[in-house]
Amino acid sequence: MFASIKKGNLRMKKRCLLLSLVTCATLAACGGDNVNTAAETKQVAEAKAEKIETYYAVTKCVDDLFYSGGYDVGDETREAIMSEALALYNQPKYEQSKIDNIDHSAIDTTKYILVYTECLSEEVGDKIVAIAKSHGVEQWVEE
Repeated sequence: MFASIKKGNLRMKKRCLLLSLVTCATLAACGGDNVNTAAETKQVAEAKAEKIETYYAVTKCVDDLFYSGGYDVGDETREAIMSEALALYNQPKYEQSKIDNIDHSAIDTTKYILVYTECLSEEVGDKIVAIAKSHGVEQWVEE
């Protein structure tokens, strides 16, 4: 169920996750050249400062990367990975109750997508993969 994954496959996984996350119109507006403009960089910085979107996007990103097959609430390894991934974004330690109590109607989708996309980027994604590996967890891959 768990397997190592090469960087090329990580990019494909990112694309699949993004397609499930946003509509084609949103993806078209984002462009595909992986070059951030100054405005996009500013948007990402602002999105990081917005805790609800950042907190939820990072936890969703980690779950999608490593726990697509499901997880047990209270899994200490998962919570440690989540906390370390959230620390990359200067967010507080992971607590399931914070996720359970999120008012999804209050989430700014644009900010959420910016953080989620950055979380899947090679730069941040590689850090999260390393965090997971340090806890003995490999990236989840559909077979």
